[in-house]
Amino acid sequence: AIVTSAPRSLALARMKVAGIPVPAVLVAAEDVSRGKPAPDCFQLGARRLGFDARDCLVFEDAPAGIAAAEAAGASVMVINATHQHALQTPHAA
Repeated sequence: AIVTSAPRSLALARMKVAGIPVPAVLVAAEDVSRGKPAPDCFQLGARRLGFDARDCLVFEDAPAGIAAAEAAGASVMVINATHQHALQTPHAA
């Protein structure tokens, strides 16, 4: 699944340019009323996959997304490649 705070149209355009196939589950900004750092997006993504968020691993590169994943109870893997300096986090990176 991909869970993004971007609008669906932008997410689809970025995936197309990157050559990433559209996953069966795509949660975009317009799918939730509260965006990151609220846990809603990750909870919805997990539900659409048939899981509880506590049973999911979230790959995140932004502090708001990390906070949202934590609030959802998911495990978190931090992606630092998008930052000039690694984020300070207790999570694996």
